Amino acid sequence: GVEGFNKVIMHLADIAGGIPVTAPSEFDLKNPEIGKLVEKYLRGSENFTTEQRLKIIKFIEFWATSSHLLGAIHGGGSPTAAIIFLQYLADLAEKEEAVKEVLSL
Repeated sequence: GVEGFNKVIMHLADIAGGIPVTAPSEFDLKNPEIGKLVEKYLRGSENFTTEQRLKIIKFIEFWATSSHLLGAIHGGGSPTAAIIFLQYLADLAEKEEAVKEVLSL
């Protein structure tokens, strides 16, 4: 659930390092004056173009360094509030009896 999503985002941030918050923009890449420098220093694997790498970096930035992560977690209320609400709705005595029956207690 929510915790798994958080862990995925944290792994992305760990792998990416600081580049999601320091990366140049697409406009920098296409700028006639500095575009060649961006291309030179941002180039990574031969399997991806610099533009593709920048898109991946910006995707990580979108999820790891913006309000979207908090919105994804708290958009429907906090996980703790959801658990409290479900506990309020649950008939615990009925659940206890079901467990006792299954375990022959």
